[in-house]
Amino acid sequence: GVCRRAAQGCVDPSLNRFGDWECRCAPPAVGAARGTPAECALDECRVHREVCAAVGQVCIDSDTRAFALGDWQCRCRGGGAAAYAAPAGCPYDECDYQSPPVCARVGQACVDPAPIAASLGDWTCVCPPPYSGSAVGEVVAACELDECALAGGACVAAGQVCRDDDVAVPHTWVCACRAPFSGTPRAGAPATCVLDECVANGAVCAARGQQCADPDTTPGAAG
Repeated sequence: GVCRRAAQGCVDPSLNRFGDWECRCAPPAVGAARGTPAECALDECRVHREVCAAVGQVCIDSDTRAFALGDWQCRCRGGGAAAYAAPAGCPYDECDYQSPPVCARVGQACVDPAPIAASLGDWTCVCPPPYSGSAVGEVVAACELDECALAGGACVAAGQVCRDDDVAVPHTWVCACRAPFSGTPRAGAPATCVLDECVANGAVCAARGQQCADPDTTPGAAG
């Protein structure tokens, strides 16, 4: 009865001895007292420690008396900020706590755009330059490479444009003629462009029932 009224258990460690019964605190509280209700202690960090540990923080229960509930804290390692019953707003870069490092094992970089404990799961794998691409919470399945960013100067120097129609496949960039020039795009080098002036001026001839002919379509022969 004495122990039960205090919501504790009664234990008699030796049935051969009189008066050695104890009241013991109900888990997760701890404590025992012989012949009277115990003064129970409850370190709430025994229950909630993983909430803090999951974000690299330490759990502290400053008052372990059983009736002092909800006062446990997560605190930043090395001191600083703390929060009751929840992770604190500590600097926490998820990339630093990956083991093994998810992004690095495939040659990608790990970036945490919001490196605080309150923002979890936003770490991102980013493709290394000159490749592009990113993925949140996982490796980038296929990094892309716009080869015009690397080799496009060859096209520009020839007065043409560089086009990479499939950035997921290497060696697909081409040089293409700028209007009004025409020609078949050429892979990996400047195209052979021509300027048929009849394309732009043929209507002048047609208006008089004539045909337009351009005997020299090389770009330098305009006019």
